[in-house]
Amino acid sequence: MNDHAYVLYVKENYTKDISLRYVLYRMRALCGLCVTSDKGGNRTFNKTLFEKLEVVIPGIKEQNKIVEEYTKWETLYDYLLQKKKELQQTISKIVKVNGETYKVSDVFKVSDGKRIKEEEVYYHKGDFPCATAQTKNNGITWYADRKWLESISKKSIITEPCITWTKDGAKTGTMFYRDYPFYASDHCGVLIPKKEFEKKIYMKWFVFSQEYNIRQAVTARTGQTMLYKKQMEGIIFQMPLYEKQVEIAKEYEKLDEINRKIQMIIDKVEQILCK
Repeated sequence: MNDHAYVLYVKENYTKDISLRYVLYRMRALCGLCVTSDKGGNRTFNKTLFEKLEVVIPGIKEQNKIVEEYTKWETLYDYLLQKKKELQQTISKIVKVNGETYKVSDVFKVSDGKRIKEEEVYYHKGDFPCATAQTKNNGITWYADRKWLESISKKSIITEPCITWTKDGAKTGTMFYRDYPFYASDHCGVLIPKKEFEKKIYMKWFVFSQEYNIRQAVTARTGQTMLYKKQMEGIIFQMPLYEKQVEIAKEYEKLDEINRKIQMIIDKVEQILCK
């Protein structure tokens, strides 16, 4: 254990009266009250606040009953995570079809956005979505005032249907199809079909079928978790006829819908485990 972790022990006088698993389940939500942020948005666990927390400890029999109930939910949670992982592996498999070979830059206009900071967004809140390298919530991290965003970069306001990808981070290369206006940050790359390809490429097909290919290209080319504009432009893929793309995308969408529903259940179980 290094200096970035804390350990909680039961004092010797209470070893027969307190279940550590009970404390674990009960303290999860309370621990969130002990997290503080500095002006830069960096979060830190405050040990002093933690030590001042008060927790009701029932009798050991009651603790064990509660632990038993939580354990059932935890078992379900682990099962759902495993099923989600298996489904994602299925979704990531490439459906190999014959088609013409293109570079990404042949088919798409490739661009990215301009940087904004969390503390700036805090002072300019609104309802206009901002996409970053985050993958939760489909990559939408903040909602800010559109006029303020336009004052930073009008080019970063994307109003056309497009595909975005995460340029860096743990899930570099993750793509999202967007058919609504949004602001693209500097961690978010944007692909907009060129006019001559608007009726030749089905963007949802590209998102579903090419993400695995693109992630593999990132690892093969750089060995680092970064995928910048020039790298994306040079990635090669095969594009079948439009009708075939639509057919393949519909099958992917069925799997994606199952994946979304599993995630909804996982989120609900997480809420129960953190109560």
